[in-house]
Amino acid sequence: MSITNINEIDKWINIFYGEVLMHGTDKEKERANVIVDYISFLEKSIGIKKCVICGKKFTAKTKVTVCCSDECKKQREKQVHKEFYQRHKKEINEKYSDYRKKYIEKNSDKVKEYQKAYREKHKEVF
Repeated sequence: MSITNINEIDKWINIFYGEVLMHGTDKEKERANVIVDYISFLEKSIGIKKCVICGKKFTAKTKVTVCCSDECKKQREKQVHKEFYQRHKKEINEKYSDYRKKYIEKNSDKVKEYQKAYREKHKEVF
């Protein structure tokens, strides 16, 4: 059986390391620590990273890559935008509150129609 998948290699390393720590002698444990440290050094030098979304290991194309796939990148983008909004919520709301008030004053009929239609569409929420 050949192991070429990075995540499969990681799984076997964890199994090996766990077995040695549970059942090995002190000398074997020391040797296992050296091997695991060397493997983590190799992973860093090759550019193997752990995806911040799904947790899979992957070979990064650049130093700043943190996601393994396009799907994870889309989720990460949403997560970053949400975190940014949470950090700057107060400033954003203060900045646009005057704009919102003026818009509602100018277009009160449109706004009321929109709100009515929205409430009818989403009755279970209200």
